[in-house]
Amino acid sequence: MSSTPAVPAIPSVYQLRVVLHGISPLIWRRLLVPATATIAELHTILQTAFGWHGEHLHRLVIHGTEYGIAYVGGPGFRDNARTVRLDELGLRLGERFTYEYNFTAGWQADLRVEQIQPSAPARGYPRCVGGRWAGPPEDWGGPWAFVEQTQPHLVFTAIVRAAEIISQLLEADETPCSCSASSETSWPACCRCWAWSVSTAGRSTTPWRYCPRPRRGWHETHRARHAVR
Repeated sequence: MSSTPAVPAIPSVYQLRVVLHGISPLIWRRLLVPATATIAELHTILQTAFGWHGEHLHRLVIHGTEYGIAYVGGPGFRDNARTVRLDELGLRLGERFTYEYNFTAGWQADLRVEQIQPSAPARGYPRCVGGRWAGPPEDWGGPWAFVEQTQPHLVFTAIVRAAEIISQLLEADETPCSCSASSETSWPACCRCWAWSVSTAGRSTTPWRYCPRPRRGWHETHRARHAVR
């Protein structure tokens, strides 16, 4: 009885979408990575994709486990990144994991498995098949520093918005607090302090005795100090 020779399995390729976290407009890459690649090789692939040179510490977090190449003075890892292959990690379609680089700057790349496809014999892997914008310099102080350097108008807009929010909070502090029980089912929002209980709201017809007094606004206190002088 003749036996049929086993057909060798076709190697798989992961199509990964990689997006740098905290930067707008998005800096991203679409990579084709062989399933036989090791964690250490994936680290090198990501470094190349964003134009970095591996001068800082890094780690990948997959299924809650940290992987990476250990260096003196850096974090240690349970598994050897040079021997753990991607196809041993059970990655599934749509699964996400993270890559962190330069812990001081805080660069983080979010990776998602877009496709798991058979490899094409005529193509070389790994391969970058899509992306947008150049990678940020690895020595810059992270996403916020990158935005400050490249898009200062966004930083100015954020500062103006923060000033508007603070101004609204100061104006809210000057609103007189009226805690008269005009309705048995509704209470003024100003009376909902730390002692206010949802379970007792609307069950009493008397004013809420622990309603805090309104605080002075900043400009009112400022005028009072100058008046004394």
